[in-house]
Amino acid sequence: MGIECSPARVKDAAGASKMIQAVFAEFVAPGFAPEGVKTFLDFASGSAIAYRLSGQGFGFVAKDGDRVVGYIEIRSNDHICLMFVDRSYHRRGICRNLLELAAAECVKRDAHKTEITVHSSPFAVEAYQRLGFNQTAPEQKQDGIRFVPMRYSMDVKKE
Repeated sequence: MGIECSPARVKDAAGASKMIQAVFAEFVAPGFAPEGVKTFLDFASGSAIAYRLSGQGFGFVAKDGDRVVGYIEIRSNDHICLMFVDRSYHRRGICRNLLELAAAECVKRDAHKTEITVHSSPFAVEAYQRLGFNQTAPEQKQDGIRFVPMRYSMDVKKE
């Protein structure tokens, strides 16, 4: 059985949160102050993800069987607020696939959409650069969360 990507549903929120929090704890949290860790964990809780998915937010989930191994969430139709892949699935093209699905959905919702932004953790800057993102400002800090503003120019085929 291969990895399948599909639109994220409220029922995926708990699995996505569990995976995100594990990846965050290993790779990102060590560079954050306690305030930032708490802020992030509150934002990435299963209930918070479910709430956003039941409203205006949308996302895509990558699953290996029933196990969530990747997740991307978009807010305001142009900003990645979460994109994580399980450690054992890194460098398999899952982020690229999720990004392509999300970009296509952004354009489907607004044909004039040309870019997506993200506040990358310092750990993930290189991964985002490999996906085609460019840094737009120096590293910043807000509510204890360190991030690097980045932008992706979409090259989505319009039908």
